[in-house]
Amino acid sequence: MVDKDTHADTTGGRRQRGARIRRFVLEHVDEYPSSIVGLTAERFGMSRQMAHKHVRKLIDDGLVEAAGRTKGFRYSAAALSEEYFTLAIVPGLSESDVWRERVAPLLSGLPGNVAAICEYGFTEILNNAIEHSGAEKARVRVRMDANRVRLAVFDQGIGIFEKLRRDRHIEDDQVAVYELLKGKMTTDPDSHSGQGIFFTSRAFDRFCILSGATYFSYSRTDHSRSIAVSRREPPAYGTSVVMEIRHDATTRLSEVFREFADADIDAFTRTQSVVRLAACEGEHFVSRSQARRLLSRFEEFRDVTLDFEGVEFIGQGFADEVFRVFPSAHPSVALHTVNTNDDVARMIRWVTARSAK
Repeated sequence: MVDKDTHADTTGGRRQRGARIRRFVLEHVDEYPSSIVGLTAERFGMSRQMAHKHVRKLIDDGLVEAAGRTKGFRYSAAALSEEYFTLAIVPGLSESDVWRERVAPLLSGLPGNVAAICEYGFTEILNNAIEHSGAEKARVRVRMDANRVRLAVFDQGIGIFEKLRRDRHIEDDQVAVYELLKGKMTTDPDSHSGQGIFFTSRAFDRFCILSGATYFSYSRTDHSRSIAVSRREPPAYGTSVVMEIRHDATTRLSEVFREFADADIDAFTRTQSVVRLAACEGEHFVSRSQARRLLSRFEEFRDVTLDFEGVEFIGQGFADEVFRVFPSAHPSVALHTVNTNDDVARMIRWVTARSAK
């Protein structure tokens, strides 16, 4: 789609169009570092030479950086503030002190809703490194450019997925990701609610964890979300967490909490379950034992949405355990489904029709 502006022939119109073009570059340059000029030319129906002039202005203004030579140029958003430091994890280390003294000063000028999300996410993740990783040190990276904030916490401790597997007897890393996304998962229930990663992942535009050989990312926009789990070799030691959010994000932390709470008791009672993540490598959803893995801890919630995106088929035993046996045993938990294809929906109707008789 080509951006057109019927007022572009006026001085004010040209200024507004130029501002839109440069905003487009800033929003997409990190995603398309080597093709941003061509992408901009196509988007706004202009020559590559004219698109390059807009990129050059951003470089001159210190908002974009360029590296390489001629056709090998790669562009990126320039850091307006950036710091990389190491913390010794010792008794008394306070994540809130680190935020106040080291991080918040680098992020001055952010809108209140974005600053609140950054503070919440950073302190939750650093606290995890302090109290759960067993590492001696944590490294922190804070970067703000003209478009977004990136916060990263790295440790070389046990690794979040390995610790969950060991302490909560989980089969593999992908199932550990599934449990984290479900919420209320912690290796220290006496001291922690297990809500930090659940809400942090949903508040930021992009949330990523790399630990061992498993890379997990949760990305969201105003209209959609994307969840991915992949393997990375060689395995990474410890845990790396990266959080990103745009300056102009409209998300409010209170809205994120409210989405998963009952208004009458104001507590974390709702969750969303990404069904495909509950399968170990190579599995299909056919057995009752797989269903019980999927259903683990659902009784801690009042309302559960099962997202079947990417699931092509479920077996009768699996469906019966989820949609007949579990509701019969836990009538206070409401199960909902989204993104079911015809085969999955048909199997659900098959087993629920039996329970209705």
